[in-house]
Amino acid sequence: MPFWRRSGGTGLDRRDAQTLDALRDAGSDLSKPAHVIVYLYFEAEDEGGARTAASEVGALGYEVRVTEPSHGVEQWAVVGEATLAPTPEAVAKLRADLEGIARRHGGEFDGWEASVEA
Repeated sequence: MPFWRRSGGTGLDRRDAQTLDALRDAGSDLSKPAHVIVYLYFEAEDEGGARTAASEVGALGYEVRVTEPSHGVEQWAVVGEATLAPTPEAVAKLRADLEGIARRHGGEFDGWEASVEA
């Protein structure tokens, strides 16, 4: 049964369940470590919030880069990369941690993606 149909009982956000289903459908073994990228965004005038959040994301074990607003993009981007197995439990924790960081610093957690690892 797809994760998204079970998401009410697993504690998974529906978007995360759908991403896990797509990874599994692409042949990914969700128990194997994968390259995971996470995205947080902050308003153009909130450089401090973005940089503080980036520090906290880094403390969770992500390699982090901060991109300033430019070329018509009016937000700071915090992009974190790590290697982890995208199990339902790991993804639920990832979302809880990153939504909390974004919320504390006035930003938005915009989701994640992962490589397919067979």
